[in-house]
Amino acid sequence: MPDEIKALTLLHCTPDSFAVGWDPPCSNNVPTTHFSVYLRRQGDEEYLDVGDLPVTAVDEDGSFAYEITHLAPDSCYYVMVTAFNELGEGYRPKYGQLVLTMKETMYNPGSLYVWGNNESSELGIGEEIMA
Repeated sequence: MPDEIKALTLLHCTPDSFAVGWDPPCSNNVPTTHFSVYLRRQGDEEYLDVGDLPVTAVDEDGSFAYEITHLAPDSCYYVMVTAFNELGEGYRPKYGQLVLTMKETMYNPGSLYVWGNNESSELGIGEEIMA
């Protein structure tokens, strides 16, 4: 069975969706066939299988990504991903990764943004990006 996928990266987040990315785990000499994405809203008991991603959906850098949509704004979710091969489902993480969807009031073109990094950073207003 494949190893556990230990690190998920939050790629983007909106009030009603987010995308996570991950690197493939060690397949232990049996090729990985696909990945399953599981989601649990804070307060719910069970994780739901919300998506299936074939290994052919690999990005140019060798990583994988999946977007989860139709979520509630300003809500906490736990997400985890497992790999499958012909021997079955790989090891599940003990805990899912916590993601908080954005408030609707924070997601608009008039938001503040930071451009650059360290001492070369600039602070601006969102409309400046569109111009």
